[in-house]
Amino acid sequence: MIKHIQAIQKSLTAINKTLEQISKEDELCKLVQTVPGIRLVCACRLRATVGDISRFEHPKDFAAFYRPQ
Repeated sequence: MIKHIQAIQKSLTAINKTLEQISKEDELCKLVQTVPGIRLVCACRLRATVGDISRFEHPKDFAAFYRPQ
């Protein structure tokens, strides 16, 4: 059981390092992280889900955006 937890922790650490690298290279991820309460994982997930944010003409368009899984 402990070996499984250690393996999962190692995987999570690698994922976090990858997300940190992505966010350092992506201006939108950096910008989104300036919003209180939004950190690395949420910023990267938002970036991956939304894609090119310039496709929204107005902030209300972005707020209304929803993509079912």
